[in-house]
Amino acid sequence: MLRKVLLSAIAALAACAALSGCASNVNPSCPTAAGLVDASSLTKFAPGASEDPAHMLYRVELTGVSTDCTLHNKTRTVDSTLSLHFRATRSPSATAVTYSVPYFVAIHSGADITAKRIFTIRFHFAPGQTTATFDDHISSAEIHVSLDRMAFDYQLLAGFQLNKRELEYNRKEGL
Repeated sequence: MLRKVLLSAIAALAACAALSGCASNVNPSCPTAAGLVDASSLTKFAPGASEDPAHMLYRVELTGVSTDCTLHNKTRTVDSTLSLHFRATRSPSATAVTYSVPYFVAIHSGADITAKRIFTIRFHFAPGQTTATFDDHISSAEIHVSLDRMAFDYQLLAGFQLNKRELEYNRKEGL
């Protein structure tokens, strides 16, 4: 019986680890924040080209997500802030270029996604630059805490807004 409980606990922890990555939380009473592993990378290829590294325009990765919050006990709401950290890479090029990519932040509790917002972040490569790091900050993600839950029962999940082909590429490449 103890072995069955232990195996269940290990399976639950493994599922959590597979679901999220690059997470940190400033306040343990706050909802946690994490990057969704399958959506933490976006690779763009030249239009009409095959998904071959030789045709890659850039790859951008969500490298970290952190949160802090303010708890409002009277109204049972939590106002969370998020800091998101990104890194983009490309092959050497003498051309300067700016790209925009969509990403999402979803509020998750149990098996439910209770809200989702899509944001866009822009980043720039200077001539000859192959790596760019940049951040985004979301100043307010409000969560209405249900009566049967606590603020820390919720999770803020972030990732790139991928189409089916991009998601399949990430899974195939193990990104």
